[in-house]
Amino acid sequence: MSLSPQWVLTLACIFALASLVLGFRANRSQIRRVRESEAWPAFVESVISSIAAGSSRVEAFELAVARAPSNLQRGLQPFEDALKRRRLADALNELRASFENAQVDEFVQILTLNEKFGGAGLVGVLKTYAKSCRAWNAAEAQVRSKNLASLTVAKLGVAAPWVLLALLLGRPESATSFENSAGIAILLGGLVICVCAFSLIVLLGRQREEVRVYATKG
Repeated sequence: MSLSPQWVLTLACIFALASLVLGFRANRSQIRRVRESEAWPAFVESVISSIAAGSSRVEAFELAVARAPSNLQRGLQPFEDALKRRRLADALNELRASFENAQVDEFVQILTLNEKFGGAGLVGVLKTYAKSCRAWNAAEAQVRSKNLASLTVAKLGVAAPWVLLALLLGRPESATSFENSAGIAILLGGLVICVCAFSLIVLLGRQREEVRVYATKG
């Protein structure tokens, strides 16, 4: 098959489509984690209000799970099942495993340490923890917003030459100027540069991995 400007443009379109599909799948997973993190403080505050009202820890968790935001229900289900059959400490480890989230890890660690040292002052500690979670979520939201704006501008910069090329190839006199070995080499070189530039954009714009200091059983 002989190379042509249209063939190079088709390659660019295939790459763009594959990038969109992979990006959509990655974004779905990231959006789910973000929504869980944003809903988590509400769950903690529900636990706080139940304990402050005089409920036991197990009762407070059962009430909080029943009133939990829908974003958390999938992760809370294994914890709720474990809470009915096992000790609270074992159920908390199920909670940690279900979410794989640094905020949840810290919550489990706080409860574990508080229980080891007699269980006093839990409400105050959890209130401080819930505030820190909300502050963390707000800071992360600002970072994501700036990151998204920068990535969008960069991606448009990579896509713009190929949109222009598609318009040029619609005119026979413009298409003819690329239908030679030098023209094809220029287009292929441009495609390679754009692929490398896009990969670098994705690499630099990737969200940093969450550091789970308390990921293992305390």
